[in-house]
Amino acid sequence: MAAGAVGLSPVATAGWGLTRLTGRPSGSVIENSSFTWSVATSSETTLVWVHNYWSDGYAIERPHLTAALLSADGRAAHRWSFTLAPDATEVIDIRRLCRDVGVALPFEGQLVLQLRHEKLSAGRPLQTFGEYVKDDGEASGVHGQYGWVGLPAAQMVSTMRVEAGPDRRTAIVLVNPYDGPGAPVEMRARLTVTDAEGHSRSARLDALPAGGSRRVYLDDLFHDLPSFLGGQPGHARVLFPCPVSRVATFVEFDDGRRVVNHGTVDRLYHQGSGIPRDWTESEPMASAFVIVGDGQDTVLTLVNVWGPVPAPYQAAISVYDAAGQLVGAVVEPVPALGLRSVSLGKIVRAAGHAGRFVGHAEVRLDTPTGVRERPAQLDILVGLTRGGVLQGEVQVGGEFFNAPVPPGIALPDVRRTRTFGRVRVDGTARTFIHLGYPAPDQEQRVSTATLTLVDMSGTKAAVREVTVPAHGAVFAELTELFPDAAKLLASGSGVLRVRDAGARLYGFYLVETDGAITGPICHLIGG
Repeated sequence: MAAGAVGLSPVATAGWGLTRLTGRPSGSVIENSSFTWSVATSSETTLVWVHNYWSDGYAIERPHLTAALLSADGRAAHRWSFTLAPDATEVIDIRRLCRDVGVALPFEGQLVLQLRHEKLSAGRPLQTFGEYVKDDGEASGVHGQYGWVGLPAAQMVSTMRVEAGPDRRTAIVLVNPYDGPGAPVEMRARLTVTDAEGHSRSARLDALPAGGSRRVYLDDLFHDLPSFLGGQPGHARVLFPCPVSRVATFVEFDDGRRVVNHGTVDRLYHQGSGIPRDWTESEPMASAFVIVGDGQDTVLTLVNVWGPVPAPYQAAISVYDAAGQLVGAVVEPVPALGLRSVSLGKIVRAAGHAGRFVGHAEVRLDTPTGVRERPAQLDILVGLTRGGVLQGEVQVGGEFFNAPVPPGIALPDVRRTRTFGRVRVDGTARTFIHLGYPAPDQEQRVSTATLTLVDMSGTKAAVREVTVPAHGAVFAELTELFPDAAKLLASGSGVLRVRDAGARLYGFYLVETDGAITGPICHLIGG
């Protein structure tokens, strides 16, 4: 709270305390919202996919959303509202919107979406997918960020890749989302860059106006950043005076390509409860796709901000084939606050697999002796490369998959799958789906997941089942799963829903476009 008062205003902290004393009236309408970083120029646009998952998950058949396009200074360049039909999806093309409503290009700011309804769950973001598409076909993507917040208490966001050199640089997109007592108010944040061995540098950032946003290039803050990183990736942490939970970030190359991702809650600063050392019934793990061959490799980036106790942890990585058979395993030591990258292709090749290989990886943590509380959560970065060049990357959070959650850990015990992702099949773009089944070592169950292809109008175009063995995976192009997908999705786009009542699967979608190096990669999301 003290950091919130410094980074926002003492008035915000005092006002929040008064609100806590008076309480929220029972029966109040709940609001979910989201920010999506939005850019539009004569050669690129942002596509924001808004799917009506509320009709399926919340029994809100026709949600009515309010929208605002906020300029970098926080002022609304345009406001409107729209209603989604049951199961329907709308794509907001930011460049087209700017042209239609007279907003000058180039534009950079935030798209803010809000939904208010008594059936919503408090504290949840309004889920969207954002894609950053250039006219030459290069593209990247990330799901939307959290929206407006009313708590003036500090939060640190981390697990963000940093690269710097003659052909690349890294930026972080800051947003001032505070809308609580004392608002509108400026926000000040502090950014820390850390190299692979855990050495850090920090800088205090200029104030952001209420609702405002700014892209911050890290080599503008730290002019010797390439030499500081020593030719290796590093990572960034940002201390905000209010919760933001997700921050858009990207690596930008000298030809204009970007690989966009997001940060997440720093597990050291968060100081949530850890797992007692004597707990043996379950452990958190992160699930990742494994795609190797034809010039491609999967690279895991391990950022040791694992907590609540800072320590030199070891990441235990197990690679399984699609049938769930263990292929190989490595243990990668990561120094406290340090970073390591692991090629899954090297593990696969060392096991004797020379050709194309598709499978599933599970990542766990080994805790050093003397650390009494083991990490209850771990976050990693999962990247896909071709010829050593990063095509896309996604931040993945660990869970207690298909296993009990230890007492005192504030995570739900969810052992089912209810997720969705956007898909395209329009002649130039191909969508691939990866479903992995992360499971305890002893689990031998086979998941039978139901896949539903939904067109943009909300019509359920096709349904089929796939089987996924424990530790294994299904990886297929959309047209392999649904041979008539091009006909069924008349617009070339739609949504894939994944359901399994008996197991929690972890899924990704990957998009490749003819002639492009980069492509959107994101995990499937739930409401």
